[in-house]
Amino acid sequence: MDQLTKSIRKALCSEYLAIFGGSAPIHVVEEHLESPKLTPHTAAILRGLSDSHWLGADRPAQAITTLFSSEIQKYELSQSLITALQEAGETVRRYQEFFNSTANLADLIEAA
Repeated sequence: MDQLTKSIRKALCSEYLAIFGGSAPIHVVEEHLESPKLTPHTAAILRGLSDSHWLGADRPAQAITTLFSSEIQKYELSQSLITALQEAGETVRRYQEFFNSTANLADLIEAA
């Protein structure tokens, strides 16, 4: 798993667990997909998982685990899930570039 994917997984899992815990049933998560407590990327990924029928899992947490495993290749993903993951990845990449450039700027300022 590349660093970008790990970053997305970490953010999604942290937010999901903080809001729903590990054993929330599907109907509870689906009732809160528009909650302002969810970041836009987490909400979009969860909606995408819902559109993908939770990858056949009994609980959303299981679907999230599958999403970031090698087992994901066995599933047909909804376009909304693919788009949500691409957009989350692009956001993470931009933040990483920003923080890397900020760190480089700080090094230049310190060296001056």
